[in-house]
Amino acid sequence: MNLGAYNTLKSMKILLVTTLLASALGTVYAGDVWIEGYYDENGEYVEPHYLFRTQTKQFDSKSELGEKSDLYYELTNAHDGYIKRNPDARSTDSTPTGIEVPENARLNFFGTGWECKRGYLRQDDVCQEVPMPENARLNVRGTDWLCLPGYVRQDSRCEKIQLPENAKLNAMQNDWQCKRGFQQLGSACVEMPIPPNAKLNFYGTNWQCKYGYRQAGEQCLEVTVPPNAKLNYLGTGWDCKFGYVQAGDACEEVIIPENATLNYTGTGWQCKHGHVKLGKECQRIDIPDNARLNYLGNGWDCVRGFRKQAGQCVEI
Repeated sequence: MNLGAYNTLKSMKILLVTTLLASALGTVYAGDVWIEGYYDENGEYVEPHYLFRTQTKQFDSKSELGEKSDLYYELTNAHDGYIKRNPDARSTDSTPTGIEVPENARLNFFGTGWECKRGYLRQDDVCQEVPMPENARLNVRGTDWLCLPGYVRQDSRCEKIQLPENAKLNAMQNDWQCKRGFQQLGSACVEMPIPPNAKLNFYGTNWQCKYGYRQAGEQCLEVTVPPNAKLNYLGTGWDCKFGYVQAGDACEEVIIPENATLNYTGTGWQCKHGHVKLGKECQRIDIPDNARLNYLGNGWDCVRGFRKQAGQCVEI
């Protein structure tokens, strides 16, 4: 490896290590402390900043004469109301002191106070257990209760949901709904009347006509399909077959002129390539000298080096 390549590799390693250290030091973790701006003992203003978790464990690196470091004084005297840390200058313990954690509580995320454990609520300076009735459970946050599936909250208790005949619990299991094929009538589930040639819909909450029938009021009538027609996609009506067009209640054949073909949908016609529609006919396109059919085949364009002028192609 030559000297230039070695120096380049060494510089890249230094840059990578520096980047990783900057990233690690720039991240705020639980236990990091935000220090508000304040004036120090010399009357100089100190800007607001973070004291990181790694710093708060280094209260004093001085062992001689039991001196307390500037960091210790900053932590204990930086601003009013801040909870003092371990006052022992030689200690690496960063556990806050002066915080009285009551029973059934724990330090909060930042370690600057306390919060009640799951299943307890803060009442003044104590944590009281969440009163939970029978057939109930804690909610997601653990700060209140909710009824078990199949029960409904009534004041401070959970009452069992009474299911009427032909009913079931809903998706949330906090109420009831009628089973498939039944409809709610007051507080009961009655069977749904289904007319002839009908069936239950997808959800089972109503009925719909079978394929080939259409709804007319409370009954299903058969769809009358004329000659050269077929049932539509839903089966509730009809469409003309390919090559036929609807005319009232009938399907008439599409009349195709000379030099034409059926269109894409089969309900009309279009001129072939090289022809143009003129009324009900397809007329051949007259192509002048130095011209050619366009891309669609329904007109012409001049070739390279010529331009259109009065129906001709003239040299540029």
